[in-house]
Amino acid sequence: MTQAAREAAALLRQYLSHRERLTLDRAITLFRSALRGTPSGTPEYASCRSNLLVALTLRRAESADRGDLDELVALGRESARSGPRRQDLVLLGLALRQRHDVTGAAGDLDEAIDTFTRAMELSRVDDVRVPLLNDRALALRARHERDGNPPDLAAAASDLRQAIDRLASGAEQGDEPPLLVNLAGVHRALFEAAGDPAHLDQAVGLYRAALAGLPPDASERPVVLGDFAESLRLAGEAGVAGATLEGIDACRQALSLGPPDHPHRPELLKRLGALLGRAVEQGDRDTGTLAHAVDLLRQAVRMTPPGDARLPDRLQSLANGLHRMAVLVRDPGLLDEAIACLRQAAAGLAERPRQANPRTSDRARHNLALALRQRHLGTGDLGSLREAVALARDLWRSPFLARDGVLLGNLSVILQSWADATGDASASDEAVAAARAALRAASDSPSLRAARLNTLANALRTRCEALGDRATHAQVTDVDEAISLLEQAIALLPQDAPSFARTMSNLGSAWRHRAQLTEDRAALEQAVTAHGRAVLASEPWPARRASYLANHGDSLRLMFESDGDPGVLRAAADVYRRAARTTAASPQARALAARDWGETAAVCRGPEEALEAFRLAVELLPLVAPRHLARHDQQRSLARLNGLAPLAATSAIDAGDVRLAVRLLEQGRGTILGHLFESRGELADLRSAHPEAADRLVGLRERLDVLSLSPEERDSTDERHALAARWEEEVARIRSLPGFADFLALPSLDALLAGAERGPVVLLYGGPDRGDALILGRQRNGQRATVLHQALPALSEAAVERQAARFHAALAATRVAGEERAAHAVISDILAWLWDSAAAPVLDRLPAGTARVWWSPSGALSALPLHAAGHHAERPTAGPPRTVLDRVTSSYTPTLRALRYARARERRAPADRAALLTVALPRTPGATALPGAEREARALRALLPTRQLSGAEATSDAVRSALPGHPCVHFACHGVGDPADPSAGRLLVHDHQDRPLTVLDISRLDLSGARLAMLSACDTSRTAGRLSDEAIHITSAFQVAGYPHVVGTLWAVHDVVARQVAAAFYRELRGGRERDVPGLDTERAAVALHRATLECRARYPGAPSLWAAHVHAGA
Repeated sequence: MTQAAREAAALLRQYLSHRERLTLDRAITLFRSALRGTPSGTPEYASCRSNLLVALTLRRAESADRGDLDELVALGRESARSGPRRQDLVLLGLALRQRHDVTGAAGDLDEAIDTFTRAMELSRVDDVRVPLLNDRALALRARHERDGNPPDLAAAASDLRQAIDRLASGAEQGDEPPLLVNLAGVHRALFEAAGDPAHLDQAVGLYRAALAGLPPDASERPVVLGDFAESLRLAGEAGVAGATLEGIDACRQALSLGPPDHPHRPELLKRLGALLGRAVEQGDRDTGTLAHAVDLLRQAVRMTPPGDARLPDRLQSLANGLHRMAVLVRDPGLLDEAIACLRQAAAGLAERPRQANPRTSDRARHNLALALRQRHLGTGDLGSLREAVALARDLWRSPFLARDGVLLGNLSVILQSWADATGDASASDEAVAAARAALRAASDSPSLRAARLNTLANALRTRCEALGDRATHAQVTDVDEAISLLEQAIALLPQDAPSFARTMSNLGSAWRHRAQLTEDRAALEQAVTAHGRAVLASEPWPARRASYLANHGDSLRLMFESDGDPGVLRAAADVYRRAARTTAASPQARALAARDWGETAAVCRGPEEALEAFRLAVELLPLVAPRHLARHDQQRSLARLNGLAPLAATSAIDAGDVRLAVRLLEQGRGTILGHLFESRGELADLRSAHPEAADRLVGLRERLDVLSLSPEERDSTDERHALAARWEEEVARIRSLPGFADFLALPSLDALLAGAERGPVVLLYGGPDRGDALILGRQRNGQRATVLHQALPALSEAAVERQAARFHAALAATRVAGEERAAHAVISDILAWLWDSAAAPVLDRLPAGTARVWWSPSGALSALPLHAAGHHAERPTAGPPRTVLDRVTSSYTPTLRALRYARARERRAPADRAALLTVALPRTPGATALPGAEREARALRALLPTRQLSGAEATSDAVRSALPGHPCVHFACHGVGDPADPSAGRLLVHDHQDRPLTVLDISRLDLSGARLAMLSACDTSRTAGRLSDEAIHITSAFQVAGYPHVVGTLWAVHDVVARQVAAAFYRELRGGRERDVPGLDTERAAVALHRATLECRARYPGAPSLWAAHVHAGA
């Protein structure tokens, strides 16, 4: 041995006695020097290398020097290649495992396990083997966490058992508790991997034994208590009674033992927060407990520095707590925060892919998918659900998923939600497949197995219900299997389990669907019984109870339809009422229940209770389609409640309150338009008094509008929710300003009735048994608005829908050669019916000499031309003509707010002294030619000054850029409606295939100088049937953009007729001006269109499809 080696060895012994770091550093320096001066392959070289390995290992325990770690590995490998010493192999194995923990290099961990195995092979029977067995077991467990390979866990358990047995037999001396703790951790991992509760039982027992063997003041006791608590949390989730509460006690004890700066404290806070959250799920029901849990989880995150490998896991735990809290207290802001935490966790894991446990990454994405689904359930946001489905399908490919019943089950639930929301049949099949896989992976724990049975049953029922009510063998097979699975699940659950009510309600729904498929009375009785039991069991869970009540009401209602027992219908009304009044439920669930309550109460209780129900449903509509939803999500949410407003108005009329009927009809229609009108109509006054507040609100509105154009982008979904919260805060701030207490609120009834100042406004609709018209006018002295009710017995909703279907079929037939005459005869017959059933009773109630009427139809009635109703083939008689066209000038308005908005814009618009902007597309890419469009534009040029965009010039951007400089615009082009998504209706500009000019685009414009838009195009005023109460179409989009007068069309217009109507219309508006003098008398737009229509009717008297298409909307 060289002198340097001897001095180094002496320093190493000195360090072991006094633990002075400088001494160890000098020893390492001398060992390195000695090694360089010693010939390799000699015993002296091997001895010096072994001592350097020991010294570097000791220094590594005090510092995180990566250089020492790499040197340890290099020296250890050198030793392994040259007749290794057992101790050198042990130190190499430890160094390799430590480097894997730092870098995530998979090869290091595999090599560490092989190295420990070689060291074991070099051991003699009487060698100290317990630490080596322990080290190899820990490396095997780490590899299982990386690869998910079950044999690694089995081998780790075997090593630890062997080590414990050696201590028990006296073969070696050592501390047993650390080995018991490590073996408990392996059994916990075995439970998480395979779901066998026996492993969890062993883990809990081993932790108890370890704690019993530790001295009360042992420094490691808080850590062991924390691990014990985590196993108890899992036991609680598996249904072990008392486990969750014992885990809470263990965590609290651990926190009390350690100082505030204990390095394990953040982990203990996280575990205590998770356990408290679990306690709330299991029945604590105390929002204070959950708030305390969230606070603890926030502390854990705050105490974890950025970049710490444990931060993603703690963020996930915080997100789970926030998710629970959001559901319990219905706070969408908390759910948004949970989603943000999960995104941060996923990003942190993605930044360290080699160090991250893939299972942890999978769980982060899994939890994010669940939170996004919850956001969809609470708000109807389809973009969030779309992202959840994408995450779930990505997880489906994970190598760990096949063994994780919880993840598989939740994947199925997410796919079921997507199938429910979109009708995607493939998603239903995927959901069933995932649920079957989850059941195969389910543990023997009764609660976990029951959950997986429930998931599969729901997936089968969802797939069955998607096929409708026509029984097929596949449907009956699916629903029968669902019933069997749910009965098995219920047998596994105690009646006070949180999932018992949900499972029982699902069983009731399965029985009800079987009854609908097979008309089996016994199945219906089973449904009513099961739903009743679910309601009784749901008392502690108010957030979920509303859906159980509604399901019970649906089954009772179906039973009433089967046997007509009024007592059953009264019971249905009662449970619907309770569901509607459950404030913990989502707005849509409450609104749907309130509508069902109103419909049943109207039959069995009378109009007063029905009015109470419908009024509640209408009041909830703004919450059903809030601003943070993308436009198509708002439409989808409202489509389920289409037709609510007429039901509410009918109940108010039957209760004797026609003024309330007006308000409910107004409040229940045009919810989306109402958002748009509100956010613009009152800004002028705000800007005059508080310009900065107006600027802030406009900025928020414009950004929300932009995000509505990209609803499928993940980032836009999160930003929309955040901006909507800021919008509500800003509106609340504005309402606190003097004079703005009612800012953006629904106008008062008197303000709405002021819409009749220029002439009667007629609100009319078809109801369940009859139609009604509410005629808004003024008394002769003009001082007070009046509301007259006119019953329309022949105008039931069913009758209107039949006539509307006939009407549109006849319109289509007018374009078929040889069928035109018969088709026009049908149309004329429908116009006569419309006169007899609706228009005549209304006009007969108007004061003599009434010259102007604004029509505001609802439902299917909005697709019929009220302005053209009448017996047009009759010869004139001495009495008043029996046609609307010969009695009054007609205009339309979707709502009273829209009329109020149009008149306010008209008052503020400057005089028209600019050229008419004409957009003419005789040839449009991807569409049929419109040769008359250029002739139409030419005819306009002959009448007045114009600026024309035509052909390739008429792009989406060019049109939008030109509109602000021209108060009046004329479109001669194709227009296309979209019944599935009315906001996607569009004008076909030249580049429409890449940059469509949609309803959504147009409604984003805010044109302060706008006066008149004439849309000489197809289907610009036609409403989508499922959203008829919303009046979302191209015409209303131009109204939102600021045009007080819009002329649109209800159906496709022949281009020759379009040119004739346009020429007559503009001649009237010119008012005798010279050709070169710009300007139009836009306030006479309705009169001008009326006269143009009369001319057209005179030209084509037997062809109403040619002369009745154009309508005026607005002031």
